[in-house]
Amino acid sequence: MSKPAGCRPALIIWAVTYQPEKSDLKNILNVATKDLGRVISASRLYSFDQFSQYYSDEMGTGLLKRLFAFEKIQDQAALVEIKHKAFALEQEFSADGKRTANIDPATLSEGNFILSTFKYAAHRPYIGNGVYADLTLIYKNGEFLPLEWTYPDYREDNIWLWLKNMRDFLIKSYRRSE
Repeated sequence: MSKPAGCRPALIIWAVTYQPEKSDLKNILNVATKDLGRVISASRLYSFDQFSQYYSDEMGTGLLKRLFAFEKIQDQAALVEIKHKAFALEQEFSADGKRTANIDPATLSEGNFILSTFKYAAHRPYIGNGVYADLTLIYKNGEFLPLEWTYPDYREDNIWLWLKNMRDFLIKSYRRSE
């Protein structure tokens, strides 16, 4: 019988959809850096409205989205706690009882990109404390591949290129620590 292999740590990514006129994104990220380390990279900013109107009732229109990578490489099991802390920040920075930012923490490993969510779906395994793992992209043969449930904005080449750069950073950090 073989010995169980340990899971390599992952890069923590935050996918933040926000209302630019109402959200205090700078302070949200400042609070996050206390636990996650500094932001080492951000994807290009894009209009979330071109992909979905999911948050428009709560947050309005003209929503922007950007992904942020943090410097502290962490155990993938930390995603549950990170999701709850992000949810607390969403509540803290709400205005008039409505969120001004939606924060979806994720892990980026050598082989995949996994978003965290409180919403059940058949393809989302439960990982604890009300949190589900949404396997969003897999990395195979040098590229990210979407799955049938992958959200439209995560099917974009510019997101894949940014994630590939972050994956390269992660692999280099593994080599430095060996």
